[in-house]
Amino acid sequence: ADADLFLMDDGAGGTIRKTAASRLKTYVGSGLESVNAWYVDSNTTLTAGQDVVVSGWTQKYNMAGSALTESSGSFTFPSTGIYRVACSLALYNAAGTFVPNVVVRLQTSTNSGSNWTIRANSQNFIGGDGSGNRWHQSHNEIDVDITNVSNDRLRVICQAYTDDCNIENGGSTSYITFLKVAET
Repeated sequence: ADADLFLMDDGAGGTIRKTAASRLKTYVGSGLESVNAWYVDSNTTLTAGQDVVVSGWTQKYNMAGSALTESSGSFTFPSTGIYRVACSLALYNAAGTFVPNVVVRLQTSTNSGSNWTIRANSQNFIGGDGSGNRWHQSHNEIDVDITNVSNDRLRVICQAYTDDCNIENGGSTSYITFLKVAET
């Protein structure tokens, strides 16, 4: 019977207590309140030197809680709280075309998309050697505190140095996940 007991600090001046696994949930919370994933459903061609809002998102799954909504690349959250957001995009260019700089940014807005703030930024190059397409997987991860579901938004922006750069579609290649990890 002692095999399923855990020692934990109960926060009351360093007192350590034994607790059964069934009571552990009471101490640490009930877990994630929202688990949502979306993917880019069609290839997107980037225009050299221009910020392109990644749109054409399709919901991949909603495993817990209420789902986010998306319109023209802008995500709206279903409830306030702290969310962990992870975005991974598969970027590629045609054979023989070197892309010296491709940037992926996560941006947030607190006024329904009138103004945007860069929250995460990743950049790299895509080589041009060889006879087939060349690939780069870009990954950004941030925590956001959503305080107003009517005004707070998130979007993904891409910019490439050349016209020959694209975002590949697909649920396992270009996607974004949202995990609500805490209340605020």
